[in-house]
Amino acid sequence: MENKNKEIKLKKLPIERYSEFLRILDKAYGMKEDKWFMKNLPHIYPSEDMVNMGESNDLGDVSSASGVKCGQAQKMAQWNYINEEDGEITSGLGIFPQKLRAKCAGQDIVLDLGGIGSVFAVEEYRGKGGMSSSLNDAIEIMKEDKYHLSWLSGDRYRYRNYGWDYAGSYFKLTVYMRDIERYFPDIKECNPLTPTVEHIPSLKKMYSKFESGIVRDDEMWKTHLSRKNLKWSYLEENGKEAYFVQYGKNTDFIPEIQGDVDCAVKLLMNHMKKENLEKVTILAPYGDSPINKLLKYISGDIIINNCGSIKITDYDGVWEMMKEKLVVNIEGIECEEIKDKLKYMDKKTDKNIRNAFIRKIFGFWYDDIELTEELKQLADRLKVNWWMSTLDMV
Repeated sequence: MENKNKEIKLKKLPIERYSEFLRILDKAYGMKEDKWFMKNLPHIYPSEDMVNMGESNDLGDVSSASGVKCGQAQKMAQWNYINEEDGEITSGLGIFPQKLRAKCAGQDIVLDLGGIGSVFAVEEYRGKGGMSSSLNDAIEIMKEDKYHLSWLSGDRYRYRNYGWDYAGSYFKLTVYMRDIERYFPDIKECNPLTPTVEHIPSLKKMYSKFESGIVRDDEMWKTHLSRKNLKWSYLEENGKEAYFVQYGKNTDFIPEIQGDVDCAVKLLMNHMKKENLEKVTILAPYGDSPINKLLKYISGDIIINNCGSIKITDYDGVWEMMKEKLVVNIEGIECEEIKDKLKYMDKKTDKNIRNAFIRKIFGFWYDDIELTEELKQLADRLKVNWWMSTLDMV
């Protein structure tokens, strides 16, 4: 659904209304815990104390326990947008800026991503088009701000009407204790620790082994390490290291694991023995990295799921980035063929076909436009195996 009159009613949340907004958001989602979003999602909802400190220069470097500085907290508060009626907040959503790194034909690309989250309408204003208006306005805002793409999760049918749809792939793997013991009979027990800010350089290095993921700076790592709904485990032995994260109180759910294969196996076995678990569910990006090969090898069950719904909000920007990275940087006979085809598409191909080609590269699960077999094959060769950890979702 396109916003035909282009009049944007959605506006940034005033900083002074942040506390009020948190209460409204809790009520709209039926959360029983006070300030649930702030407590459970501090990577996008900062402490209200930090937001309310004011904008004086001498407070700019003051940090919360999560590592978020006062000035940054106020910017984060205004990632939220609202609609009003007679001064009352009626609906809204968040446009959370992130950078997604990935690879296309072996070349590193970094995309500006607008994560859409906390789409809501106050109960007494539901059914009046507030959520629809918010989504249409958010699309226009992201286009104006030159986001390459947008991500969200939720009802596919609802959000597909606005251009978001399933794309990308990741593995959902079930690892059984009996299989770890079967494949690694000589594995020894270990003594993992809970990582602190001192371990951030090591964690960043291991995280970079993922082919794709949300870019995390030191402040984001501090925030993730401080989150009460995440339980971290880290092991370093003989110059090798690994880590994993448990989400919430679900001891059998591990949304992120990375590092040396042997260390990773030790961490898993130690965790499963300690928690008396017969099996764990692990999420991992699509691909054949060393850690993925290990997990696929020892898993009893493997399911391929979509990475959520995305919408390309700046086709021209994505296309120019791809041309710059691929036409300039890739080499070889096969790559010259790719360059020639991209140049031809740029000059001769209808933009609707070009856009469908881009969607194919990003792994959309469905498209109304049918590409030729030649373009399908080319898109498969350029496929972007993008992925986002559960920790970074909004």
